[in-house]
Parts: sequence; C-alpha cells; structure tokens
Amino acid sequence: MKNWFCATVVLLVLSASAAVPADKAYTFHVVGQNPSDAAQMKIMLKEYFKVAEKNKLFKVNLNVLENQDEFSRNIRDRRIHVFINNNFDYIWELLEDDYYKPLAKTSWFGNDMNALCVYVSNKNPAKDIKSMAGTRAVTYDRALAYFALRQMTGAPPEDFFSSLDANKSGISMAYSISLGENDAALFEMYTEKLMETTNPGAMSGLKRLSCVELPYPPLFTSKKMPSDVADKMLDFIMSHDRYEELAKYKLLEEKFKFKMVETKRGDYDKVVEVFRNAAKSGWDADYKRWIKMASRDKTAR
Repeated sequence: MKNWFCATVVLLVLSASAAVPADKAYTFHVVGQNPSDAAQMKIMLKEYFKVAEKNKLFKVNLNVLENQDEFSRNIRDRRIHVFINNNFDYIWELLEDDYYKPLAKTSWFGNDMNALCVYVSNKNPAKDIKSMAGTRAVTYDRALAYFALRQMTGAPPEDFFSSLDANKSGISMAYSISLGENDAALFEMYTEKLMETTNPGAMSGLKRLSCVELPYPPLFTSKKMPSDVADKMLDFIMSHDRYEELAKYKLLEEKFKFKMVETKRGDYDKVVEVFRNAAKSGWDADYKRWIKMASRDKTAR
C-alpha cells in the first residue's frame, strides 16, 4: 500500500458534464503513474469513499486511468468538478482560470512545499551546478523540470550537459547516479524524503547541488460543483482520520507525515510565472525539441 500512497504522479479527478444534485453519484477518475500504483489507489480510495457514502456525505463511482489524455479532454470541455493533478504541465493555465479554484494541497514529510533539485554522488567534488557542465544528466520528461534545470544552469540544459536523458521516475534517476549511468539527476525533493524513509541506503550516497522550490499541486473545484457537496468532500479529505473505519491508515500517514493543508491561488504565482516566461523566451519550443529528441534516442537504444 505504501507504493500507492507515495506515488509521485497521481491524478484524482471528480468529473461530470454539468452541475449535479448533491445526492447524485459522482465519477472519480484515478490516473496513476503505472498500473500497479493505480490498482492500489483504487483499493484504498474505495474504502475511503465507502465511509463517505455510509455517513451520507457524498457518493462516488471510482474509475482508474493511466494517462493524462482523458483529463485534458474533460478539462477542455469543462466536464471536471473536482481534481488534483500532480503534473503542473497540465494544470498551470488553470491557475489563471477563474473557473477552477485551488482549495487545498498535500503536505509530506512535515513540509508544505516541494522542490526540484539536482543531485550528484557524494564522491563528486562539485560544489555547484555550474561545475557540472559537460557531464551526463537526466531529468523528468516534464516541461517544468526542463525549465527549472534551465534556470539553474543558465543555458539550454541539452547544450550545458554532454547528454540529457528524460525519465518519469525520480527513484530510477537516483539509482542511475549510483550505478554510474549519469553524473547528475534532477528530481523532486519529495522523492529524496521518500527514499530516506523507505530505503535510506539508496539516498545516502547522494547530495543536493541546487534546488528550485515549488508548492505541491492543489485540489481544485469548479464553478459547476455544488458548494455544499464541495464543502463536504473537502472536509472529509482534510479530516478523514476522525472516522474509525479509516484508522488503519493512520500509521501509514504518520510515517510519511502526510496531511492536507489549505491553499489559495496566489500560492502558485511563481509556478505560473515560470511557464509564462518560458513561452515568452522560447524555452517551451526548446523543450518540445529536446523531449522529441530524447524520446527518439530512448526508442533507438
């Protein structure tokens, strides 16, 4: 179960085509990083929502998805009522859209903020990221990670490093340094804390060189969501530990110091600014060229 609970890419979506009565069953889409994570999410969330229905708070029908395509289509058609999507590439524009309102966000390991950081081996003499020019690196295949790396290096990262690979898994990237496949890796500080908790030996040989702080993605509600249902759902998510049936998950949440905290649109201004500046400066076009090349190179191996 901890593999689900600590999945780095999770999408939870409550969707419908129009404002619906409070007693209607909502469709809750779960998009996991991989089929195993998604399956574990479904088991746990079914128990959560069974408790919510038993207490006459709201009713949910749960579906499992494995990609962002359906999410993007439903967002475009204004079909989604409540969601949280951990990939900012797909949601940053919604942070400027009055149609959706950030309500709460996750907090992990006692920190309400996350970060994208460059890691290297402890044996590497480098003191800062500038000294890593001409080395081998790997980063997420997401635009935000590319932009963060470009901010840190002060140059197109695909030119700054001798090679720049794309990966979806922070854990895999951490191991790639230990195995000598890469000299540097950019992944979330969340992954560092996760590995320190579940497999401390894997992170003991790495050190941080540079970081860009960012908030965890928010839980959104739309204007079409009935306010009383949204309030009940938010209250349930933030205080589910008061229900005896869910007590068995308390130790798991305490282990990872997980909770939901309130947030607001202004907490994400810096994230939106990164994407806006990238569009103005042409970084988004550079990212698309790099990710296309990186994907082609990976396929050719």
